[in-house]
Amino acid sequence: MSIITIGKKKGNYYRVYSNDDFIGFFHIETITYFKIKDGKSYDDSYIAKFSHEGQIKYAKDRALFLLSYRDYSEKELIKKLQKNVSAEIAKITAERMKELGLIDDKKFAKNLASKLILNKGRGIKRVLYEMELKGIKREDALEAIDSVQFNSVDQISETIRKKYTDKLGDFKSKNKVIAAFLRKGHSYNDIKSAIDIVEQEIENQY
Repeated sequence: MSIITIGKKKGNYYRVYSNDDFIGFFHIETITYFKIKDGKSYDDSYIAKFSHEGQIKYAKDRALFLLSYRDYSEKELIKKLQKNVSAEIAKITAERMKELGLIDDKKFAKNLASKLILNKGRGIKRVLYEMELKGIKREDALEAIDSVQFNSVDQISETIRKKYTDKLGDFKSKNKVIAAFLRKGHSYNDIKSAIDIVEQEIENQY
């Protein structure tokens, strides 16, 4: 037998404890359906069923809340949900969000590739790495990158014109510029080509 304690309320959810151990956030509907009363004792199997149903409800509502603010990859959403529910329920919930069309890793990958490449100036290596962290399959990541219209050398050249023209005068400073672009995931050959272009432009001014 376990003694249930109903704690603080946040919205329609209450913190619930079993023998003083926190077992999760439970919607008032779930508490009412299972006829849970503060301070009463319940059979452990009944508490297990209550907890399972409560987690499913919480995970679904939490997922919908998170997705109302931004897109998530499947892996990201599962990781976020696992902070409050079991891995099994987090995966079930993510699968349900996929069925509803609310998460789509291919669409997510295309949007992320565009943002990383066009807005943040990331190179292909860095984009692939960041997508891997978010659980995007390599083939989906490569397809997403291919969908973005960009020229790496032109992109690097433009950034150099805006930020680094005064850093090309000596060997040490130039190496720092190269290192900065390497950290962003650009290839050495593309960086060198971009520097050569900008240096030639500077030379032609004189």
